[in-house]
Formats: sequence, C-alpha cells, structure tokens
Amino acid sequence: MYICTNYHSARKLKHPIFILTFIFLLVSCSRIQKASLENASKTDAVSITRMDKMQADFIINGSPITMEEMAMNSPEETKILIEDVLRIGSVKDSNIVYKMQDYFTSNPARKRLVYDVEKKYDNLGQLAKDLKESFGKLQQEKPSISIPHFYTQISGFNQSLVVGDSILGISLDKYMGADYAPYKKIFLKSQIQQMEQHRIVPDCIQLWLESKFPIPHGPHASTLDMMIHLGKLNWITSQIVGETYLEGLYKNINTDKAEWESNWPTISRTLLTRKNLLAKNDDRVRGFMLGKSEKEEASLHSEHNAELFAGITIVARYMKLHPQYTISNLLDNENSMDIFNGAGYTMK
Repeated sequence: MYICTNYHSARKLKHPIFILTFIFLLVSCSRIQKASLENASKTDAVSITRMDKMQADFIINGSPITMEEMAMNSPEETKILIEDVLRIGSVKDSNIVYKMQDYFTSNPARKRLVYDVEKKYDNLGQLAKDLKESFGKLQQEKPSISIPHFYTQISGFNQSLVVGDSILGISLDKYMGADYAPYKKIFLKSQIQQMEQHRIVPDCIQLWLESKFPIPHGPHASTLDMMIHLGKLNWITSQIVGETYLEGLYKNINTDKAEWESNWPTISRTLLTRKNLLAKNDDRVRGFMLGKSEKEEASLHSEHNAELFAGITIVARYMKLHPQYTISNLLDNENSMDIFNGAGYTMK
C-alpha cells in the first residue's frame, strides 16, 4: 500500500489502501460495510457518509459518543483516518479519542480548519449528484468498474483522497480553494492551484481508475510504460468530466493547450528517444515521471510534466486515429509500445 504526501512522492505503509494528495499510486483493500448514519448525505445513486461532521462534533464539543459512532459504523474508515492519515496511533489505544482531539485543538490552524470545513461544506448534495453523473459515465464505458461508497473526513492538511477496494474517502480540508490563507504557509503554489472544490470529482475518477488499473512499476516497467499509463488515466478522466480537467493541468504548468501543442514537436524530439523511453530502473523511471524534488515548482520544461503531457498527447492522438477504439479497449490494452506506434510515433 502507498501513501502520497505530495504530488511527486510516495512511501509504503502497512495497510492495503490508496491515499492521494494530488495524483497517483497503487494497490487494493478489504471490503467495508456501508454505514447507515443519520448525517449521511444521500441521493438516488450514491451516498456520502459525513464522517467529517462526526469528527467536528467530537473535536469541537468533545462528545465521546461521536467517536463511538465513528468506530462502530465506519470501522475501516476510522482505522484509516487514525492510523494512516492523521498517524496519531492505534485505534485500539484507549486514549486515542483524546489524541485526535489534541491533534486538532493544539494547533490553531488545524483547529480553525475544522470550523472552516464545516462552514464551506455544510451540504454535499451537489457533490453527490456530480459523483453520480461522472461515475455513471465511467461505468457505462467500463461496466466492470464498480461505484465506490464515498465518505468525507478532515485530514488536518494531510491527504486529499483515500481509496480502498470499495470505498473512497474525500478529505474536504484539501479542497478549501486556492485563496485559503493557511495553504500558503504549507504548500507550493503549484499544489495550491489543485486544491479547489471543482477538483474533487476529477480526482476521485482519476484515482479510482488508478486503483483498478495500477501504474506499472518494478524492474520490468519502462518510462514508456508509465508515460502511456498515466496518459491513459488522465485522458480518460478528461473524457468523463470534461476538457476543463486538462485545461486545469495545463494551467498548473503556466501554459495552455495551444502553447503545449506548438512546443510539442520540439519537446518530442528531445523526449521520445530510445534511451529515455526504454529506461527500466524503477527509481530513475519514477524520478523522471513524477519529479525528483518536492521543492521544485512545476514548469513546462521540467521532466515529469513533459512526460505526463507527452503521455496524454500520445494517447489522445492514438484514440483520434482509431475511432472504433473504446475507453474499455484502451484500459485493457497494456501494450504501451502498441499505443505509441499506433499513434504514429517512433523512437529516435
């Protein structure tokens, strides 16, 4: 299992879940019963368990019954929150409720965060509708993909999303908007740009796809494999939620589609070489694709951005040249060289 603490890096944890801060990484999880809580936000297609409201009630009012409800009705979500997101100890610790309360109340920014989240996200009716629409589209394209049970939490400026086999947790505190003042003291500008409310649904789609179709890694995975795979996931996400998703990615590197396309012939000559694309050293490939430094701001010329957008560009061209090909076909095709050559590219 992996936990992403920023856009570029990941480290293993002991529990089988996915945790996302912005984009990426891999594995599966045990099933969880669907909670039927009084404060769950429901639509005719999806339900969102408002664990964040239970957290807030406990943190603000100190009501132990709320923590008992969390543990009883949402055992796996509560365990993930305590042990993997907040990382404050074991759920079996008799004092863990007080540790969680202290985690938020002892830090002014985190304490204020609880109030701010509950004010901004008092009602999630529209989010539930948007999730229903987008995941419904995804399921139409790939019927074997299930719709997860959604829940919300407050991560204390930690992870954005948590994904298991049948659950998807949304940390509302990571989607407070780019103008949310506390972010400026904690995150990079390029990260803050992604912490907008409208990013919730695209991020959910992208990571849910990734959990079902994990990014290739290990000694046999090449730069080309990762490039095409990430290109597929991001291109498919744009088809499900709309082209504004890609526009947001371009914005994150201070460019737009037209500028990228005009620069692509030059970039491709440097990037699409046999030495780069066939590299199989796992550390080198991940560094090349996901970035090497947490401190580096994103730019059009950084290697990891060029690789990501190269993958999206190649996949988009492949799908344009093969109109009979479906999203389901694309997801099932694990032959990155087939897609690369089928898009009309050759290695230099």
